Amino acid sequence: MTRHTMSPASSEDGAVAPCPACAVPTEYGEHGEQESHGAHVGAPRSAPTARDVARSPLDSWLAARLSIHLDALSPATVRARQDHLLREAVRRALDAPFYRARLAGLPLPRTLDDLAGLPFTIPDDLREGGDALLRVADDAVARIVTLPTSGSTGAPKRLRFSDADIERTVDFFAVGMATLCRPGDVVAIFMPGQRPGSVGDLL
Repeated sequence: MTRHTMSPASSEDGAVAPCPACAVPTEYGEHGEQESHGAHVGAPRSAPTARDVARSPLDSWLAARLSIHLDALSPATVRARQDHLLREAVRRALDAPFYRARLAGLPLPRTLDDLAGLPFTIPDDLREGGDALLRVADDAVARIVTLPTSGSTGAPKRLRFSDADIERTVDFFAVGMATLCRPGDVVAIFMPGQRPGSVGDLL
């Protein structure tokens, strides 16, 4: 994930206005050498270099979470790591009685492409599954979120989170917001935050 840091110069600051086709000042060539601008108008633009592009804070966070060196971060390395983590996630899910029964007799996925062969977990499963959905002990549950059914009298869905789940959420919120906000910015959070561990509180 990248964010372009180059911004067009305005005519008010005395800088040379960039070419609208390639964002290069009109008195310089594509690589910064002084030349006729007409030589590269309409030519395909080269890929941005590290000089032109700043990494998002999420890049470093994602690389650390996936155990991939930042310089090696690419769609191919991310996909390979995702496939590995998927196999680990399914193996851990089998610790929960619900998923052990639901996946019994099915071939376990090896890659993300295999996910289409797995059954869905539907809203009724969340309403009726209860502790069978857990792969941790009851006393490891730090927060239970109850989601009433909108527009009906059906039983609410309950989602359970451990302390580790909550800490990962806070970690992601902090890094994710850093892609949008800078020190000194003011952010309005239009989400409930009265209860500890609620979305507004965590954010």
